[in-house]
Amino acid sequence: MKIHMSRRVISVFALMMLILTMAALTGCGSRKEEDEESKTFIDVTDDGLVAHFYGNNKGVAGGSGITIGEGQYLSIDNQLKEGGVHVTVTAGGNDVNAAPVKEDHPATIDYTFDGNGGVTDYYEIEPGSYMIGFSVEEKAVGDIYVNVKTEK
Repeated sequence: MKIHMSRRVISVFALMMLILTMAALTGCGSRKEEDEESKTFIDVTDDGLVAHFYGNNKGVAGGSGITIGEGQYLSIDNQLKEGGVHVTVTAGGNDVNAAPVKEDHPATIDYTFDGNGGVTDYYEIEPGSYMIGFSVEEKAVGDIYVNVKTEK
């Protein structure tokens, strides 16, 4: 009888360990999905920045700064699948904490990109520091890349 009870205790313990292991693995899967959904809005890259839109609703906005050097131009690669995002490029600084005021510096680029996609190159922008602003006009899904490129 004593051996039979020990086997029962071992069986119950093994079953509890199996249930806990399954629960832990399920929890890891859920956490991974949360991490994928909580991506950043704007990432700074070596040659510019990329803004990510994951079904963001109207009114979501943000910005980041870039610097265009002599012999360089700005390229905007619109990879939106749907929606509309208003993009402004304003001269006068690339510090997010001291963003240029619209009245002081009119936007060099002021355009709403939509789900049609495409690359637009801006060769006429003067060298200097610029603030790039993004504002969701319609629920948007996709990415917008803003890159500083060197003329060939």
